[in-house]
Amino acid sequence: SPGPSTSSSEGYSIAWTLYELSTRPEIQDRLAADVAAHGTDSPYLQCVIKEAMRMRPVASVFPIRKTAVDVPTPQGYVIPAGSEVCMPAYVTFKESWIEEADKFIPERWAEGAAQKKRLEEALHPFAVGKRDCLGRRMAASTMTVVVAHLVSKYHFAMANEPAEDFFLTLKPEGGLLAASHRSGRVEIN
Repeated sequence: SPGPSTSSSEGYSIAWTLYELSTRPEIQDRLAADVAAHGTDSPYLQCVIKEAMRMRPVASVFPIRKTAVDVPTPQGYVIPAGSEVCMPAYVTFKESWIEEADKFIPERWAEGAAQKKRLEEALHPFAVGKRDCLGRRMAASTMTVVVAHLVSKYHFAMANEPAEDFFLTLKPEGGLLAASHRSGRVEIN
């Protein structure tokens, strides 16, 4: 079964990214400086987007699948072949093996970070395999360009914290950001 549309999902992901930045001015300022230096090729920009998608995965529940083989769990149970399973991304992306999993730490995605390799192997906000998101490259590109342009021109502050509205997607409901122009902003490529 298909997931949510790419355009609504990327909009929600951008909104959650701006929410996370609005509550962490030091991260927002560091990102603005990195975008000024590197444009959309900013390494820190990718770290921020990945961390926002880990913290607030818009596609919070991946589609139901059937196991092809028996699957042993770390707790010693076995999920029999042919069982229908569903991976709850919202919970999976906050597992206990992730250091300070409930904190927004973009640096965990930086080159050389201790958990980067394992995070990239385990966390797939667009799903993986033959049923992954067809629009993932477009969504990733759009999020990169939009977030880079917004943080290069504006400083965001939380005016009204959003609630998490969840049905098939995790949407920010009722939130409001205050945006002010950054002084000395730099145009990016």
